[in-house]
Order: sequence, then C-alpha cells, then structure tokens
Amino acid sequence: MASNTVVINERIKFKIDDSGMEKLILFLDKLGSLILDCNWCGLTILPQVRSHFVHTLEEEFSVKCVGCGKMVKIRMYGRYGFNIDG
Repeated sequence: MASNTVVINERIKFKIDDSGMEKLILFLDKLGSLILDCNWCGLTILPQVRSHFVHTLEEEFSVKCVGCGKMVKIRMYGRYGFNIDG
C-alpha cells in the first residue's frame, strides 16, 4: 500500500495511505469540483484526462494540453486525476 502526502496551504501536512486517499477524494467530491489545469498555460486538461482514462484505465499517464501543446503527467485515483508534474 503506497503512502501519499497531502499538503494544505503549504503548511499542514498529512501522510495518508491509498485507502485514506480514496476516502479523502470521496469527501472532497461532495464539497466541490475537481480542478485539473495545465501547469504551463492554465487551460483545463480534464476532458483529455477523462477520455484517456476511460479508454485505457491506466493509473499513470501523460496527456497533451490543447492550449500549449505540452505533455502533462497525470495519476488517477478512481475517477479523479491529479497533475504530478508540479
């Protein structure tokens, strides 16, 4: 089981395992919407991420931003993806 670090406001840090991460994501899903933007231009890459995941079910992959053309590395937890480049 992998250990992840959750950082809030660059000061509050938690170590959390995959099952805890899943619970945290489910909790956040009830409060708001996922924001998944390109590191370089700020354009959303959520449509590319969801499409890639639905077709491949890969947990870690890269997608190309349609705004700037740069590749963005993504890690999936269930149906939620996170930019791991930055």
